[in-house]
Amino acid sequence: PAEMPRQVFTFFVVYTRSALTEQTTPVALNFYDEASEVQNLTFVDLDLDEGEIGGTVAWDAAVKSDEVVEYLVFYATDTKGSNRSLIENVSADVLYVDIPSDTAFAPFTHVVVYARSTLAEQTTPVHIGIFDAVASVSNVSFPDLDLDPDELGGDVFWNPPQEIQVQRQHAER
Repeated sequence: PAEMPRQVFTFFVVYTRSALTEQTTPVALNFYDEASEVQNLTFVDLDLDEGEIGGTVAWDAAVKSDEVVEYLVFYATDTKGSNRSLIENVSADVLYVDIPSDTAFAPFTHVVVYARSTLAEQTTPVHIGIFDAVASVSNVSFPDLDLDPDELGGDVFWNPPQEIQVQRQHAER
C-alpha cells in the first residue's frame, strides 16, 4: 500500500510455505525508497496590481523522476499545502504552469507542487511563498492647453513608482 512507513527496514523477504512447514531461508530483496520532488521552484509575479498575481510557476524535474507521471500545482495557505486549491495538473514532461494576470490569490500565501506516480501523490510538497509585486504611478495631472471646447491638448504628467517591487522567489523544502 501507499504511504507505508519504511522505518528502519531495507529488505523485503519472501518465505515459501507448504502445508507441512515454512522455508527457513527466505529470498531477500534490497529495496530503494523512491523520493521524487521538483527542484528550483520559482515564481515571479508580473501583474503589478495589488492583490492580484500573474506569471509563470516553473521548476526543474525531480532528480529521480522515472516514476513521476504528473505534477499537481496548488495555491495553499501554508508550506504544508493546507487548504489547497488546484491551479493545474500537468504531465511529467511539462515543467511550468501559467497563472493569468489579474488573478486574485487571497487567502493563499503559497504555491505548492506535488509529484504523482501511478500509485500515489507525494505527501509533502515543495513550496514557494507568493510575493505580490505592486507598482503604481502617483500624482497624475493633465493641464489642458487646448482652449477650444470639446477638445483636449497637452501632456499628461505623473510620478513613476518609487520602486517596482518584483521579487524572484525560490522554493524551500
